[in-house]
Amino acid sequence: MRQGWCLPAEYRTIQFLRRILKMKKRIAGLLAVILIFVLTAQPVLAAPDEIIGIKVGTQDAYIDNEFKDIYTFNLKEDITVITNNTVDHVIIEGHTVSDYTVSSATYTFIYQDLPFTTKGLNVIDVDAEDSSNNSLGDTSVDVYYSEKDSYYRNENIFKGGSLTAFDSGIKLSLGKDNYYKDSNTEMATSDTSVSIAVEDRYNNDFGSSGDPLEYYSCVSPVFRIDNADSTISDTLSKPVSLTLKIDSGVPPSQYSKLCIVRSASGDFDNDAEIMVGVAKSGTIVSDPFYDLPGYSYAVGMYNRSIDADWAEFSVTPLVAKGLIDEGLVGTLTSNTTRANFAKMVVKGMGVPILARTPSNPVFSDIDDSSTDEEDRCIATAAAYGIMRGDNNGQFNPADPLTRQEAAAVLANVAKLKLVDDQTKVNMGLEKLYSDSGSISSWAGPAVMAVTQAKLMNGSPSTDTEEKRATFNPTSNLNYLESATMVYNLMKKNKRM
Repeated sequence: MRQGWCLPAEYRTIQFLRRILKMKKRIAGLLAVILIFVLTAQPVLAAPDEIIGIKVGTQDAYIDNEFKDIYTFNLKEDITVITNNTVDHVIIEGHTVSDYTVSSATYTFIYQDLPFTTKGLNVIDVDAEDSSNNSLGDTSVDVYYSEKDSYYRNENIFKGGSLTAFDSGIKLSLGKDNYYKDSNTEMATSDTSVSIAVEDRYNNDFGSSGDPLEYYSCVSPVFRIDNADSTISDTLSKPVSLTLKIDSGVPPSQYSKLCIVRSASGDFDNDAEIMVGVAKSGTIVSDPFYDLPGYSYAVGMYNRSIDADWAEFSVTPLVAKGLIDEGLVGTLTSNTTRANFAKMVVKGMGVPILARTPSNPVFSDIDDSSTDEEDRCIATAAAYGIMRGDNNGQFNPADPLTRQEAAAVLANVAKLKLVDDQTKVNMGLEKLYSDSGSISSWAGPAVMAVTQAKLMNGSPSTDTEEKRATFNPTSNLNYLESATMVYNLMKKNKRM
């Protein structure tokens, strides 16, 4: 009885397998035909992304006895596409444009009639052709348009508040009663409006070897912010903050590697400055700062893998956000200088950095009216009571920092509560560290506070029977240690 049921089942299985084999042969034949067609077919158009179209901006021109806005598109020639060919004209949204200038293989076509009317983002089709009307490549251009020259403007910055533009791609938080300051630090009386324009993403300025942003990629639109009157100062009376939208393709797991970058010239390969930003829910918010106009801004993502031994988790985000200079990556076991630690804690905690050092210098070894970032961070640290100089009125920026000095700085910037009773401090430190007797009395309260806040700790004792750690208060701090301390501080304050 069992054999009678087994034979038909085996037979059906064999027949099913035969049908599968026949189907595989037919599919293989069809794929072979498709492959031959693909290999022998000649492409008609170049790849869409080979020619890049960019909305650069507007300018006024006197045409036909009246002023008109001229919209300029740059078409960058790609040698892999346009080989031994010359662009004769372009077609923008079906309109042929032949008037152009050429500079460094960049064709600039002037187009007077707006091919877009929708406020916000418009996608414009652009096709480049030779003199025989053969397509040399096509692309689409993202153009942002408003009722006024494709720029968003805040006509009166005195009112303060906030300004949002370009589909919430950028937001300025100006505060109340803010204004530009002139050279005499008095209220500017000329036009105080601010303009925001969308620029090229400057893809060639990110990730190029030897450039300031060699290890960064651009993950947002680029926005240019200027004041209407170029003769007045770019410095505001009160700090402002900037919010930029992050490209949707960036996962939250990479947010610790994001920063805001800016450039005064607009060429990020020449003068890029890295600003700390706190990324959350698809946006990144800058720390408060004073010199808003006169820069191009974008979101940068750090892509370098740093070998930093046990401190890689803390070093990489701090390098990405500009707290540790890229040039120090190869010397992370060297001593942290006082100047570098001032920069790390000021930027790490988002303290508003002075636009320049005071004209009457706090320290005799720091330049007055300096715009150097390190000098400004030192002056800021002094202004907020975070770091002090010596009895001779010097900051000694190149000197190393000891661990107990770092504890005092961290306690100041984190505004930790310190124990006043020296007896309680001594007893508490004795329970924590085997070398507590080596900790200076002025540093004791700070050492205990940063230990309890888990910003610093000691190293295991070489004595196997000793359960307490060793603090090493007079040892110099290296960058692996300082990076971990500042990273812990930023995590504690939800800035990382």
